[in-house]
Amino acid sequence: MLLPLSKGPGFKGLLEIRPIRRSTWASLHFKETEPGSVFVGFIIPKRLVKRSVDRNLIRRWFNEMLRQASCQNKVTGGAYLLRVTHKLPAIGFDTKKKAYRELRALVFLREGGSVVS
Repeated sequence: MLLPLSKGPGFKGLLEIRPIRRSTWASLHFKETEPGSVFVGFIIPKRLVKRSVDRNLIRRWFNEMLRQASCQNKVTGGAYLLRVTHKLPAIGFDTKKKAYRELRALVFLREGGSVVS
């Protein structure tokens, strides 16, 4: 079950920790918590991702990736914070697969592999 990060360890504690993975436009922060609880948070500034459609798409993708990993017992308890750090152009029809693959590579070690933790 995915819970909001505000109900768990909070954003400040995760931002003080160095990111465990980085991509060209985002970074992933992780902190271990009690087993069974997965907390999820996002920092997606409007100035970096202009369209709300794209911000929501990134949120849905990230939530679904963590949900799938937790159903397959690849995720133990933890708090995940996805932070967009560089400008991301509009996610169009032709760039959607590329953006999805980058986010998936940020979350997973390898395409069919285990979640970074």
